[in-house]
Amino acid sequence: MSILQPMESMIQDMDEWELIIKNQAPIVFSGTSFLEDCSDNLELDILTAYTPGDFLVNETEILKLKGFLSSVMVFKEELLNQWSNLLNISTILYRMKMAVAKNSPGMKIVVRNLPDMIYNTVYLNETIEDAACICWPMAVTDGIIHQPVWKRYVDIKQAIDSFKKRLYPGLKILLECDNISDSIEAMKNGADGIILRNMREDIVTEISKTIRERFKKVYIEYMGDVRLSNIEGYGKSGIDAIGIDDMTYLFGRANLKVEIKRISNLRHNE
Repeated sequence: MSILQPMESMIQDMDEWELIIKNQAPIVFSGTSFLEDCSDNLELDILTAYTPGDFLVNETEILKLKGFLSSVMVFKEELLNQWSNLLNISTILYRMKMAVAKNSPGMKIVVRNLPDMIYNTVYLNETIEDAACICWPMAVTDGIIHQPVWKRYVDIKQAIDSFKKRLYPGLKILLECDNISDSIEAMKNGADGIILRNMREDIVTEISKTIRERFKKVYIEYMGDVRLSNIEGYGKSGIDAIGIDDMTYLFGRANLKVEIKRISNLRHNE
């Protein structure tokens, strides 16, 4: 097999090509840093009329790339799926945010864990923010006292006192609870809020109501198997935020249509 590039391919590679991407389903535009890096690395001109966070409903041209055929094909074959994944993540998070906004406009969607994957964390951070959600990984703060951790202490009070000595002043302490009595005990002993985990919507609602009746200032967050299909119920529970600690179910490709065409023959223009 010849190691030389066929003459026809060499001629085509000197031409300028265009890759046009259209959405075929509603999406939230995202992945700006990812696209900028692709543009720099592949020497592609990337054109779009949209800004991060724009919600696009109807089928429209969302992106256009121009450059040599080799660079265009690298983006199409190796990088397009990654960008499509970012679009899918931002779109699902946005729809979740809108679902809870119907009953609780001030409720926040907080992404607590960023999975180990090929993406730069900057890409995921921006994608989450483009969906009007918050990226606040648990690794950023020691303020969340998980249940297996605080149960190693004599009681909840000792756990909270111990964490207060080690935290920066002003950092909030959130105790992870799974029942009303532990939640009340946490608030009585100086916690700033509680995180409820893996509960039904009605139990979250009951605990939230009970806690708010007894304590004026309390932050309540729920973390568990929250999806687009059930998030509206948790949105009615009276909590402040819904935490997502597993993003893997958000991964997937947005529904896109791709067209490639040659737009100029540089060899003939010389």
